[in-house]
Amino acid sequence: MDAKYMASLGLKDLEELRALPADKFVMMPKQFEEGEFGGAFIDGKVLIGDPIPLFAQGKQHKVPFMIGTNSWDASFFVPSQSPLNPYLKKMGQDPKVIEKLYTRFKDKCALSAEVMADAWYRGSVKMLADSAGKDAPSYAYYFNYLTPNIRASHPGAPHTFEIPYVFGSMGFVLPSPTKPESGENQCSVIEKASADLRQRAIWSTYWFPMTDINDKQDQSISGQMSKSWAAFAKTNNPNVSGQADWPLYNLKADVLREFNQGKNGLVHALEKDRVDYQIKTLRVFYRID
Repeated sequence: MDAKYMASLGLKDLEELRALPADKFVMMPKQFEEGEFGGAFIDGKVLIGDPIPLFAQGKQHKVPFMIGTNSWDASFFVPSQSPLNPYLKKMGQDPKVIEKLYTRFKDKCALSAEVMADAWYRGSVKMLADSAGKDAPSYAYYFNYLTPNIRASHPGAPHTFEIPYVFGSMGFVLPSPTKPESGENQCSVIEKASADLRQRAIWSTYWFPMTDINDKQDQSISGQMSKSWAAFAKTNNPNVSGQADWPLYNLKADVLREFNQGKNGLVHALEKDRVDYQIKTLRVFYRID
């Protein structure tokens, strides 16, 4: 990755790379749209491989583990999502099976992203938590909460929307709209936000976490999550008195702790048929027995 980036800037060596100003390392919307996510890359030293096969082989550190996903983590893929059929072909998936599995998914403008999210978020979370749980306590969660006034306009909780609730930083993100947003045509809103990114290089507020610091449900979710995260950091166990029992995760039972609408709860067999199909694909992709 360093060599590719250096070549794109006409740089000769690491000394020239290190001399660049900080703004050269800021990912712009166009780069995001083109798939340059700016995330972690396997370097063979710090990151020695992809987590899924490494965990499956038991090569991870044998420590207590907690992982989770949001109900619309697919939002991360939407602006640069691949057309569905080329993606299915690359992953060796049957379009007829996909059509049947996702027939109830109404936001067809984000279908490709949703299929990817079932693999790379929901499926990966389940696989990693199951593998980790063979050697140490492992917990999985599902964040499915939105502040009331944006519930209708979003298919679910987008990528990163859990962060202000976990860290109790609701006052440092965008405030919720004062009136409920319309849910009449979610795809119209999604496509407008995506177009702003592609055509105008603008990150729409649609992609940013929003909360209502005065809403009691928001406060409850934040309290539940921050207490669970603190308990896990302190005791290696996220269970907190007064909340739903958060069981250890394994694929057979398939139970995740759910944070949704201010209620304590669990979700069983999350999108099981869809995710099981994606897990099967991932096992083939990574050559996992």
